[in-house]
Amino acid sequence: MNPEELEKLKAHLEKIKEELEEELKNTARLTDMGSDVEGASADEETDEAEELGAELGIKRALKERLENVKAALFKLERGSYGYCEKCKTVIESNLLQIDPESRFCRSCKVGQ
Repeated sequence: MNPEELEKLKAHLEKIKEELEEELKNTARLTDMGSDVEGASADEETDEAEELGAELGIKRALKERLENVKAALFKLERGSYGYCEKCKTVIESNLLQIDPESRFCRSCKVGQ
């Protein structure tokens, strides 16, 4: 991968990182379980529990992706970006264009 492509990917990764951090900040509020539905019906409590579960799932997925983006940026700085963590071959350029934080080549992703 040439330096120009790497620079574009780095800028893209930094933009993704900023967006993910902002999204995490916006989902930072966790529902206060139970206190606002005291005396409410079981349906309301169930709805609140489902909302909390969905919120936690979204937050976990965002954090995981953010960690992958940070790892990719670290690899860029170290000069090890673009290599599969499993088989150590070069990750296809078109795959990195679509999924710049990818840790695995196409073959290893399919084999997971």
